[in-house]
Amino acid sequence: MISCNGSGRRKVEGRRAMCTPLLGKQGMDCPVAEVASPAGQVSLFRFHEGRLVGGYSTDYGVLTIDVRPLEMEVEERTAGSVRMASGHAVYRHIRMTQEGYVTAMSFRQRHTTTAGTGYVRSGYVHASYTSEGQISRLQYVYDDSRGFRAKNSMKYSWKDGDLQYVVSDFFHSDDLYEKHYMISFVYSEPDTLLPNSGIYWEQMMPPSGVLHDFMWYGGMLGKPTAHVPVRVRRETVGDGTHHSEQWDIRTERDDHGRVCAVYYGDRLYRRYAYDRTGCPDNVAEDGPGGAE
Repeated sequence: MISCNGSGRRKVEGRRAMCTPLLGKQGMDCPVAEVASPAGQVSLFRFHEGRLVGGYSTDYGVLTIDVRPLEMEVEERTAGSVRMASGHAVYRHIRMTQEGYVTAMSFRQRHTTTAGTGYVRSGYVHASYTSEGQISRLQYVYDDSRGFRAKNSMKYSWKDGDLQYVVSDFFHSDDLYEKHYMISFVYSEPDTLLPNSGIYWEQMMPPSGVLHDFMWYGGMLGKPTAHVPVRVRRETVGDGTHHSEQWDIRTERDDHGRVCAVYYGDRLYRRYAYDRTGCPDNVAEDGPGGAE
């Protein structure tokens, strides 16, 4: 059981974080508890008394959260075609706003094969937010033990609570290349807008594996877009190429009106499930959430 009363209060922006944020104060009373892809990848998030307390993902492994101060750890083990690989990551020195949004943290990631080879990444993350609690800037930098550095800077544009654009500039010193991404979100007319039930679109997340989805669904990186977009467009420029792709979006809803499936065209993209009772204060004891 985790209780952050008293010691978890953060009255000054950027103070050292004691625990994960209280999602109800961010307007997320019914958080997403499961994200699944048709290919079999799944992320499960466990909540207690309105806060993220742990989870599991086929992509990054088991999530463990310690408090006072807040530290997060993931331990993974992935099966490859030849050998088993393992990974470990720790996020420390976490600073948050009064609302619980991360403004800074350091991280260290280790990846090792059974042959004894591997690498270590060490770096930091900085983020800032709008006055309404949406992320506006996100940057991470890390040094790799193999001798290179990577940096990703992302800017977010919002209007009336909806995400409009994401611009990402990525630099990798190993190959001496830069890549630039611009993702735009299109919404329906005001009288036909569909409310979003807490989904974070993966196109707004950094693609490198430095920041995992639990940070978004745990309320640590700002609010999700207020409505469901009807179209997403992505343009990639860099390394001598210019590529663009576009997806028309449709959704399915559960009996409570929450998004339970997202389709890109006719292709199922993701399925979502929520807390078993629809309230983070009453998470079932026998699992980290799931479909009703």
